[in-house]
Amino acid sequence: MLITCCARQEHDNVYAIGTYDLPSFGSSQCLSGSSNNTRDTLSSVFRDSCSTGSGFDVARLDNLSLENTASVLHEASSISVFDHKSLSAFKGKTVSHPNVADESQELHQAFHAKCVEMGIESVLRSDCKNFQKKQWMPIYRWPQVLWFTIRVLDAILMESNQKHISEAIKEPIRLLLNLASKVAIVKKSTEKLFCILNMHRALFDKIPILTRLFSAEFVKTEVVGVVAALKDSARGMLLELKVSVQTYRPQHELTQGSVLTITQFLMKYIKVLVNHIENLDLILCQGQADDLLDIEGLNLTGRLVSGIIRDLDSVVQESSSYVPERLKFLFLMNNTYFVLRQVEESDVRLMVGPKWIQKRHYSMNQYLRHYLSSSWKQVIHPLETATASPPQKRPRNNFLKIFYPTSSPLQSFESAVNKACKSQMHWKVCSPVLRFQLRSRVLEYVLQAYRSYCDSLEESVRGDLEDLEPNLRSKIGELFEG
Repeated sequence: MLITCCARQEHDNVYAIGTYDLPSFGSSQCLSGSSNNTRDTLSSVFRDSCSTGSGFDVARLDNLSLENTASVLHEASSISVFDHKSLSAFKGKTVSHPNVADESQELHQAFHAKCVEMGIESVLRSDCKNFQKKQWMPIYRWPQVLWFTIRVLDAILMESNQKHISEAIKEPIRLLLNLASKVAIVKKSTEKLFCILNMHRALFDKIPILTRLFSAEFVKTEVVGVVAALKDSARGMLLELKVSVQTYRPQHELTQGSVLTITQFLMKYIKVLVNHIENLDLILCQGQADDLLDIEGLNLTGRLVSGIIRDLDSVVQESSSYVPERLKFLFLMNNTYFVLRQVEESDVRLMVGPKWIQKRHYSMNQYLRHYLSSSWKQVIHPLETATASPPQKRPRNNFLKIFYPTSSPLQSFESAVNKACKSQMHWKVCSPVLRFQLRSRVLEYVLQAYRSYCDSLEESVRGDLEDLEPNLRSKIGELFEG
């Protein structure tokens, strides 16, 4: 297996490109497949690894403290590293011992002290099958320990004037590589993807300095394979996410028409994903990623995001069949608007592009027209019918009405308004902005028919009518509170 690596240098944007022959890593081959059996298996595995029945628990994303890769890789400055108490004695020895690279005890002490400080000491030699939930947050700090260790090794190399680090001092790096290899093959779940991405980014970025410290052969045999395993694991997790979205079904009828849990989860997840754009673009450009990418998007991460949202759109459309018919278009508006606002108010908009956003605005307008037609057309029908009738054919007060009383158009209209408002009083519109816009459009729709009818009446009749506008404004102003 060949892989091309383009590792970023420490202090500039130069990339070192090299091709390496890699062994195969476990399940990496099956993860890129697209057969139905593979999809069913992945979906099953994903559901088993989740903490809720649906697998889309928004609260699970609240604990992702390392959403931005930069906060992981650049948290500690070089000053704080070399002021670490575990290194004070070691720094003194770099002056008096020309062969300090062979004196590994101080480095090991500093390394283990840092591991204890970061909380990953207990998992360095653990069996990956036994990783517990409480162990994952310390594992998220792996990039910081790697960064710390490499900076110390680099200082050793510079101050001892040696070309390469000795074998004895490679042990800390090997321990970290071993842990990364274990993490790459653990049972998949959505939140663990960000741990994989942070590890991949940290290790990939350090390939040039590791080559200088240890040799190209060490990087080829011990580092690049771990990078490839992390990359395959990340792609596998993304594929599992897509499969789980594509196979999602609501577990019960949606009676309020509000935003789906999966909609909230995926949009929060996507906003975390875009913090890893540089890393994701690198992962998606290598190997087969066709199953993950949509045709829309301004870059590979944008195509990934567009594909996930397209799958979500399909879920929302299919879920609308679980919503009472009269609620369908309000449900579609709620979910489409939520996605649109999450995109427009974040860096996701830079991934999907203006055409994508324009299409969603068009969909919102379509859903609004359908909603007004399905929920309010019958309400204004008596007024429209009366307005369209010639004056001579309109019902008049006459002797026959004493024996055959009928409701006037305004009475029928007022009754229909009351009925519609009562049935929609508990419908839920989550966004205050969308709620205000909907109320305004409904009021405009109803008032237009009411005013047209009033204007069509003779002035003498019009003066005797009760003004219904205040009542209409009050009733419609109470809609969609849930």
